[in-house]
Amino acid sequence: MKNFPRILSVLGVVFSYVMLVLCVLGIVGVWVLRANVIQAADRVFQAADVALVQTVSRIEEAVKNGQDLQASLDALSTTIQAKGKTVQDNPVVLQAVDQALDGKLIPALVKLDGTWRDIYAGLTRINYALNTLSDSFLFRDRDGMVKQSAAFLTGATNSMDELDAGLRELQVTARAQKANVTERVVDRLTQPIDRLSRGVDTAQSMLTIIQTGLQSIQTRLSAAHDALLRTILLLTVIATLLLAWIAYTQYVTARVLWNRYKGFKSESGPAAAQPVEAAAAPSQD
Repeated sequence: MKNFPRILSVLGVVFSYVMLVLCVLGIVGVWVLRANVIQAADRVFQAADVALVQTVSRIEEAVKNGQDLQASLDALSTTIQAKGKTVQDNPVVLQAVDQALDGKLIPALVKLDGTWRDIYAGLTRINYALNTLSDSFLFRDRDGMVKQSAAFLTGATNSMDELDAGLRELQVTARAQKANVTERVVDRLTQPIDRLSRGVDTAQSMLTIIQTGLQSIQTRLSAAHDALLRTILLLTVIATLLLAWIAYTQYVTARVLWNRYKGFKSESGPAAAQPVEAAAAPSQD
């Protein structure tokens, strides 16, 4: 039992030095982890930034395609109004509609639809990147970028559906008027053309909104990236200081326990030697 305090002191020294080594390794690990986290975050931000740039470029292309489609619709509407004066002119009107559909409208709408689908795919990638970031406790979507990108997806879907519905209505109406020519052919054809024209206007307005919103998201995303890097650096420094403080306290504890162990050893040395010296002393008798 006399050696028990000495054993405890030795075990305490060993434990303190083990903790000291673990703290040093922890400091190294914190900075390695910081590099890995920054690398992973940069990949997500870079993917979002690339998608933003590509989507904005496709939006500019879609705006031009929409303008071309609107010009074709205006020309078709003017032709119908100019030539569709009497029932006898209806075949000429229907022929003009066929030529416009096959020559300009359908190719232009197919091209616009393809551009819209590229925009939708880009918005999907942006929304996925923002959702990935928002799942991290280091990123907070204070500006509502995730909701905004989701709203853009909905708007893009509605615009594509409106354009497709307008084209189908114009095709169906044209086929119906071929089978049953009436005096109202101009009115019947004007309605789907107007609907398709409104759809193009709506799509153009939506493109403008999305383009402005994406430019805003790009700016805010850059600021969020810088803020995230500062947050990671701050957490890394705090963890480093905390581990360094723990390592220092373990070093001090180890030194105290080691001095205590040497004190126990020096105390037991004279106590053990005293009986030996007493036995070796010569008798006075």
